[in-house]
Amino acid sequence: MEEPWTPRQIQRVRWYYVSQALDRGERREDDSAYEYASEVLKGSPAEGKSGAMKNGYDEMQKVLPVAQQRPRTWRRRPPQPWKRRPVS
Repeated sequence: MEEPWTPRQIQRVRWYYVSQALDRGERREDDSAYEYASEVLKGSPAEGKSGAMKNGYDEMQKVLPVAQQRPRTWRRRPPQPWKRRPVS
């Protein structure tokens, strides 16, 4: 008899398939990467809707060491210096 999957295993599988979709050129912005993972995982213990794929992916990104995290695909806005306003 097969043991049930742990939540950690489910998150890891979801993260893996979303990562595969991103490598194939799917995008996070329009949820196509999450929809791809959802389609691939139908019928498995890790199946779920695109929202579940996004949550699993985001949770794994938080707990992975920096060297294993996927690189960010956008640039952060540089911090804006504090500007003084002239006193009138």
